[in-house]
Amino acid sequence: MINAATESYRRWVENTKGRKVRKINYNRLSKEDLINLGITNICKHDDEIGWLIFGYFKGQEIYHIDIKLIQSHKYKNGNARDYYGIIYKGKILSLASILYAWFIGPIEPGYVVDHIDNNNRNNDLSNLQLLTRGQNVKKESTYR
Repeated sequence: MINAATESYRRWVENTKGRKVRKINYNRLSKEDLINLGITNICKHDDEIGWLIFGYFKGQEIYHIDIKLIQSHKYKNGNARDYYGIIYKGKILSLASILYAWFIGPIEPGYVVDHIDNNNRNNDLSNLQLLTRGQNVKKESTYR
């Protein structure tokens, strides 16, 4: 199934080349929002990322959505923060936000998903928590 899914995703990438990709800035993100976007299933996997996400393409095929390492920004000291996420239907979604909304509950306005251990690549459900944007900025400033 993943081979056919990978082929579907490759065709989707070819069809969307040149289109502007933007990060989703939801006031609220819930499992229903993800379903409306086209995500159909999320399950654990035994690779480095630990998760598989499935969606549909043109309302027909179910396929594996490629989870990528996305660099969010570089600090003045040269360190970079990166995280796992997907580029789907011209939008960028962080894996942590997807998992939180799908398995734990909606992300309300003014809140962000935080990694408790400050490791953005550790997307275990027990490592995710909601913080206000202010709390998250304060936590990040102590981490740098």
